[in-house]
Amino acid sequence: MEGYIKATPRLKWGYELAPDAEGMARPIPEDMAVLNEVVEGILGKKLSLQEGIDIIKARVGKPLSREGLRKIVAERDTSVPQLKDNKKDWEINPDNYERNEDGSFVLRTNGIPVRKKRPKSGHNFHSAVKAKQAVRRSVANKKKEVERLQTRLENQKAALNKKKEVAQRLDAADGVANKQPAVITEEQLVSLPPTAQAAINNGDTPVAFRPHPGPQTDFLASSEKDVLYGGAAGGKDKSFYRLLST
Repeated sequence: MEGYIKATPRLKWGYELAPDAEGMARPIPEDMAVLNEVVEGILGKKLSLQEGIDIIKARVGKPLSREGLRKIVAERDTSVPQLKDNKKDWEINPDNYERNEDGSFVLRTNGIPVRKKRPKSGHNFHSAVKAKQAVRRSVANKKKEVERLQTRLENQKAALNKKKEVAQRLDAADGVANKQPAVITEEQLVSLPPTAQAAINNGDTPVAFRPHPGPQTDFLASSEKDVLYGGAAGGKDKSFYRLLST
């Protein structure tokens, strides 16, 4: 039973339950052959961890995490001191961990020492890659600029249409222009030039009727042919508004 290990609820990568030994797991020859090839390539500086992971996934069909492969490589790397006698990494490599002023390790809440952060190293991209990245950034920025301009254009079009509508209503001699009601709301009034607003507010432009804000204004400003307007019997509002809208 060479190569057999004790089975655990989560089997080690490259192993399967041994049918001839209860509670044991045996290596899968095909998987281990690919794994050994990848590990040798990584130790020989011919493959990176990511390239090794891609090869294993393509040839075996079973994924292996980056950390899992790193541990397997570390176990077989004779140039790296191995953990012996159940020693922890901070006992073997204490300079890799943060320390307090008194020399003791900086501990996490679970009691494990805090490892020092590795300095960030900038990526030294090839000039061709940098050129492509610059082009992509330029295209993305130009796309955003076009979207902003399109939004501004749509807003200006909407404002122009509102002013045209108000102008048509003001120019209607009989109170109706292009089958639109001759009612100007406060919101539309604000959109007029200051001179036009002053003329209406000062009485230079005749205003026959000012409805109260709310249902009265909504009723008269409606462009629909049929409008339902509720109210108690005997009131004058409904009949009065009907005469105004005809």
